[in-house]
Amino acid sequence: MRRCFLAALGAACFFVAAFEATADSSCDTRNRCRWWRAEFVAKASAGCWPLSTLCSSRSSSCGVAVTSCGPKTCIHGQSNAWARNSSAGCQTGGYRSGWGRYGEPVPGAEEPDVASKGDHEVESRVEFDEVSRSVLVHLDRVYMSATVDSSFSRLDVFLYLDSAEPTDEEIEPTPSNTVWHGFLMSQGGELTQQGFEEEARGFTSDGRITTLELEGVTKAIAFEGSDEDWERLTVRVFTDGGAG
Repeated sequence: MRRCFLAALGAACFFVAAFEATADSSCDTRNRCRWWRAEFVAKASAGCWPLSTLCSSRSSSCGVAVTSCGPKTCIHGQSNAWARNSSAGCQTGGYRSGWGRYGEPVPGAEEPDVASKGDHEVESRVEFDEVSRSVLVHLDRVYMSATVDSSFSRLDVFLYLDSAEPTDEEIEPTPSNTVWHGFLMSQGGELTQQGFEEEARGFTSDGRITTLELEGVTKAIAFEGSDEDWERLTVRVFTDGGAG
């Protein structure tokens, strides 16, 4: 009897784990390497709709940071995410199908269709130009796609201030420390954006799949803060996709 109970419990846990999860990938590039904080960070997570994360991975280095999660198999579909970051630039990528998902769950999100899918591949570079006192974010290549349903595909770029003092805490972009934030998001056959007005030209939709393709885009972000804050600057390139 006990063996039957444990077997049933294990099967139930496996079923739940395979049914619920999330995913994303990102790069953090800091102005310089410090003894308490690496210059390059790569993150990835992967899972299924709608709640739990099956894999969450992070790598940091003053040389090359590489990480990946997946593929993670869901009851319907799967998800995968990866990231690489170094002085040569950042590469983030991922894909999802069915109930596979990237990113944070949306409260009250509806169950995605089994045929739902999307993917992204982004290649970017960051320059901290001390002469012009500006940060250059080069989007060398952007590809994002999503089916025209509740699926979405999204790219966010943050310029924010890291901690001024040594700390083990992971500093996230917030309204109080963010200098600039831009995004491109495709959902329901439409594109919404902030800070990327000209880049909307690369968006197409055939009524079933939406696609955003860009090459050679550079955003120059002027910085008017102090010398101390210049040293704290960090750029996050975050790629996200899912349904809800």
